[in-house]
Amino acid sequence: MKNLLSSILNKFNKKSFKTFTVISCFLGDLLFIIFIKTVLLSAEHINTFLESGLGNTKFQEILQLPDHAKLEYYNLAHLSINIGIMTYLVISIFVYFFFYRNKNWAINFIKNGTALIGVALSLLTFWEALPFSVIWALILLALTPLYIIIYFGFRKFYQKR
Repeated sequence: MKNLLSSILNKFNKKSFKTFTVISCFLGDLLFIIFIKTVLLSAEHINTFLESGLGNTKFQEILQLPDHAKLEYYNLAHLSINIGIMTYLVISIFVYFFFYRNKNWAINFIKNGTALIGVALSLLTFWEALPFSVIWALILLALTPLYIIIYFGFRKFYQKR
């Protein structure tokens, strides 16, 4: 594994690794967002989630509402998540810009935040996607080695001297 990782990283110089990182992280962000919006926010998935939380009295109250009222909760959830997604994208673009400009905080954020969380998130979303779509599950699982390459690339190209 170490030899494979080293041979991949040896194909990069610092500038090409930086470009690879920004493009890969942004692509990963987009894939996670598309998955969230098309699978996790589907009406079927939200209904399954609400029905699984039947022990919670708030969920029971929502399920007993007329369909038009449930639609309002659904729309509110969508709006809230869309605002969160847009905020995340703006912050990510901001961080990627400053990473490209070699700001230490952005370098640390991508190495210790984006890369490590990306590995965990791709593994967790793999299990979440599997019941809905094997293709989505494999796409999200394929992000894991990408984030591992990014993490170890940071260790190679951005070591403290």
